Amino acid sequence: MKKNLAATAFLCILTASVPGQAIKFNPGSDLEFGYFIEELHTLVEQKGDQQFGSLTLGELNGIAENLSISIQKTLFIERTRRASWLFPGAGHFMNNEGLYGALFVSANVAITAGTLITAYLLLPEDLHFNNLNPFTDSFTQINNRWNGHSFVDYLPAIGTLAGGVVLEVILRVLAANHAEELAKRNIELGKVEFKPYTFIRLPSRDRHW
Repeated sequence: MKKNLAATAFLCILTASVPGQAIKFNPGSDLEFGYFIEELHTLVEQKGDQQFGSLTLGELNGIAENLSISIQKTLFIERTRRASWLFPGAGHFMNNEGLYGALFVSANVAITAGTLITAYLLLPEDLHFNNLNPFTDSFTQINNRWNGHSFVDYLPAIGTLAGGVVLEVILRVLAANHAEELAKRNIELGKVEFKPYTFIRLPSRDRHW
């Protein structure tokens, strides 16, 4: 119990001190607090049979640096996934994968444009721009024209829009998953480097007290 409390306090100080990183431990996220507590225990156990409270400042400093790297890796993976979910292809550009990024961007544009154009073409003929000009016709005329059709008349266009939304969600999921795997692979290959941070400022060996 004491070991858990000490580890928790140590982790709170560390995560609060990583420059430029806003760390939130949300349920269901890869950044769950317990994940880092477990990893912190693993790093401590690598020191042998020492108790957490018996570690020196130098050893704690090394653990803090290793854990800060783990935090940055997890944050980078989450940012990559989130970016490609919000805008398919963005996470790929973050990982210098321009080809995949361009493919996902193109697919996103194609789905959006295709959905809107098809939905427009499936509207009743008298609502098309060549028969109804929204810039010159009166509001009364426009309103009467739209109200002159039943719900059934709009079903083809509504169905197209719904199908476009489904395709958009599928694309976002595929892009997010692919970008996440790409980020993990780049980390493993060392293509993405992270600078260790620490909250312990050890005095220089050359410093005289």
